[in-house]
Amino acid sequence: MNIQNKGGITRPKNQDKNINESDYSNPNILAMNTPIIERHIDGQFSFFEAPINNIKPNEEINLRAVYNAITGNRYKERTEHLRSLTDPKAARLFKKQNFDCVTFAGKFHTRKDEALITPSGLLCMGIDCRYSNDVLFERLLHDQRIETQLLFRSASGHGVKWVIKTDPAAPFHDFALAVLHYVRQAYKGWRNGYVPNVSCACFLPFDPQAFINPKLR
Repeated sequence: MNIQNKGGITRPKNQDKNINESDYSNPNILAMNTPIIERHIDGQFSFFEAPINNIKPNEEINLRAVYNAITGNRYKERTEHLRSLTDPKAARLFKKQNFDCVTFAGKFHTRKDEALITPSGLLCMGIDCRYSNDVLFERLLHDQRIETQLLFRSASGHGVKWVIKTDPAAPFHDFALAVLHYVRQAYKGWRNGYVPNVSCACFLPFDPQAFINPKLR
């Protein structure tokens, strides 16, 4: 099934939900007054059809394909159903069984860190907040330090998914950690955040108001 013609980061198993200040590594990776380094990348990453236990990619896609998918009707019915569920356990199970996902960080033989074929040069941060998702959405969209590549509401509706470029000079985990630290400092209303591993999967929801960088159109 070709997503180009149709449209959650899941928390790493060993990732603690809360991160202490002492966990933040080299602060120079994301200096507060230094723009993120850009690099030329092909931006390709792996797409996996539901359910979540499918760890073999179905195809390789890009941000434009994801944008077309989530702003179209492909995920509309299942997203609305997920958000109507009041039992958290039932909601988690439904999401795992019915939502396609992507590994924004790169192309993989299978969805495991050690099976990375080619990095995409992208990082997807999942951010929940105490205030309105729309407020957080607008603040991230107009962030003065980090250029947004793709931004959309999560499948659950409790947060947003922020896709940005990575710094080629920094290890993936260290860069993600620095971005999380930046978000924690810049956006005081955040509730949950975590550092994704390179093979972390992001569920694709319905969001007709998703944003894609005009350079990618």
